[in-house]
Amino acid sequence: MLIDSGAALSGFSVNHINRFETTADPVASGASFRLNHVERRSSARLSENARFGPNELVTPGSELIGGEVMRHFVWTFDQRNERVRIERIDPDAPITFEPVVSHGMVFQPEPNGFRVADILPDTPASRVDIRQGDLITHFHGTPVGERGCNPPEEDLLPLTIDRDGAVIERVLDMFAIVD
Repeated sequence: MLIDSGAALSGFSVNHINRFETTADPVASGASFRLNHVERRSSARLSENARFGPNELVTPGSELIGGEVMRHFVWTFDQRNERVRIERIDPDAPITFEPVVSHGMVFQPEPNGFRVADILPDTPASRVDIRQGDLITHFHGTPVGERGCNPPEEDLLPLTIDRDGAVIERVLDMFAIVD
């Protein structure tokens, strides 16, 4: 099991989403920078609910079991015995998923920011002057190392970019890739 902090605001992961019935065709929704390549992901809402043990997940639509699922449970890590205990906070509350929202960039972490490793096609990042190799140093005027895991819930993403020593300001529209 992959236990993810949810920093990417992801919700639920299935391998090969094209093998499952979805409400619409999967669309490019994100990617991860691996050791030496970019691994793209697609997202779509599943046509049916999924299960996490005895818990029903209402039409998930994104990649990882992250913050969207984790926030419904108390997680206790027993390192000595290498066990994880997971308890539902409110068994009667449905586990639902918000739209998958993106800017369209794939990042490679660096000490001073996020290097743009790839730009997804037909996304806000592909429509403004952001290039592979740019270094994103600030989101909403805050250095990327201080931003925390919960970005502001806004429709615009102001960025500060270091491109070969030149400081560039850009504002991206955030949009729902999967509603």
